[in-house]
Amino acid sequence: MPKTLSRLVCVGLCALGAAAMSAPALAQSTSGTRKVEPLTPPTPPPTNAGTPWMPMITMFVLLAIIVGVNFLPSKRGHQD
Repeated sequence: MPKTLSRLVCVGLCALGAAAMSAPALAQSTSGTRKVEPLTPPTPPPTNAGTPWMPMITMFVLLAIIVGVNFLPSKRGHQD
């Protein structure tokens, strides 16, 4: 009898805990009388982007460095 009672109490406490965890979700439900406005994404502020000359210059400098390093001769010594 005590084992069955303790199991019943444990199941009851688990059910009560699950019901307590669902209370915030129930509080977020909306009723049919309230008007819900559709969500709109925020608009980004206007920027003066212009032409992307700085990233292009950086790309060309890095490309020139990579190509230049590839044309350097490798110095391999004899390993006899």
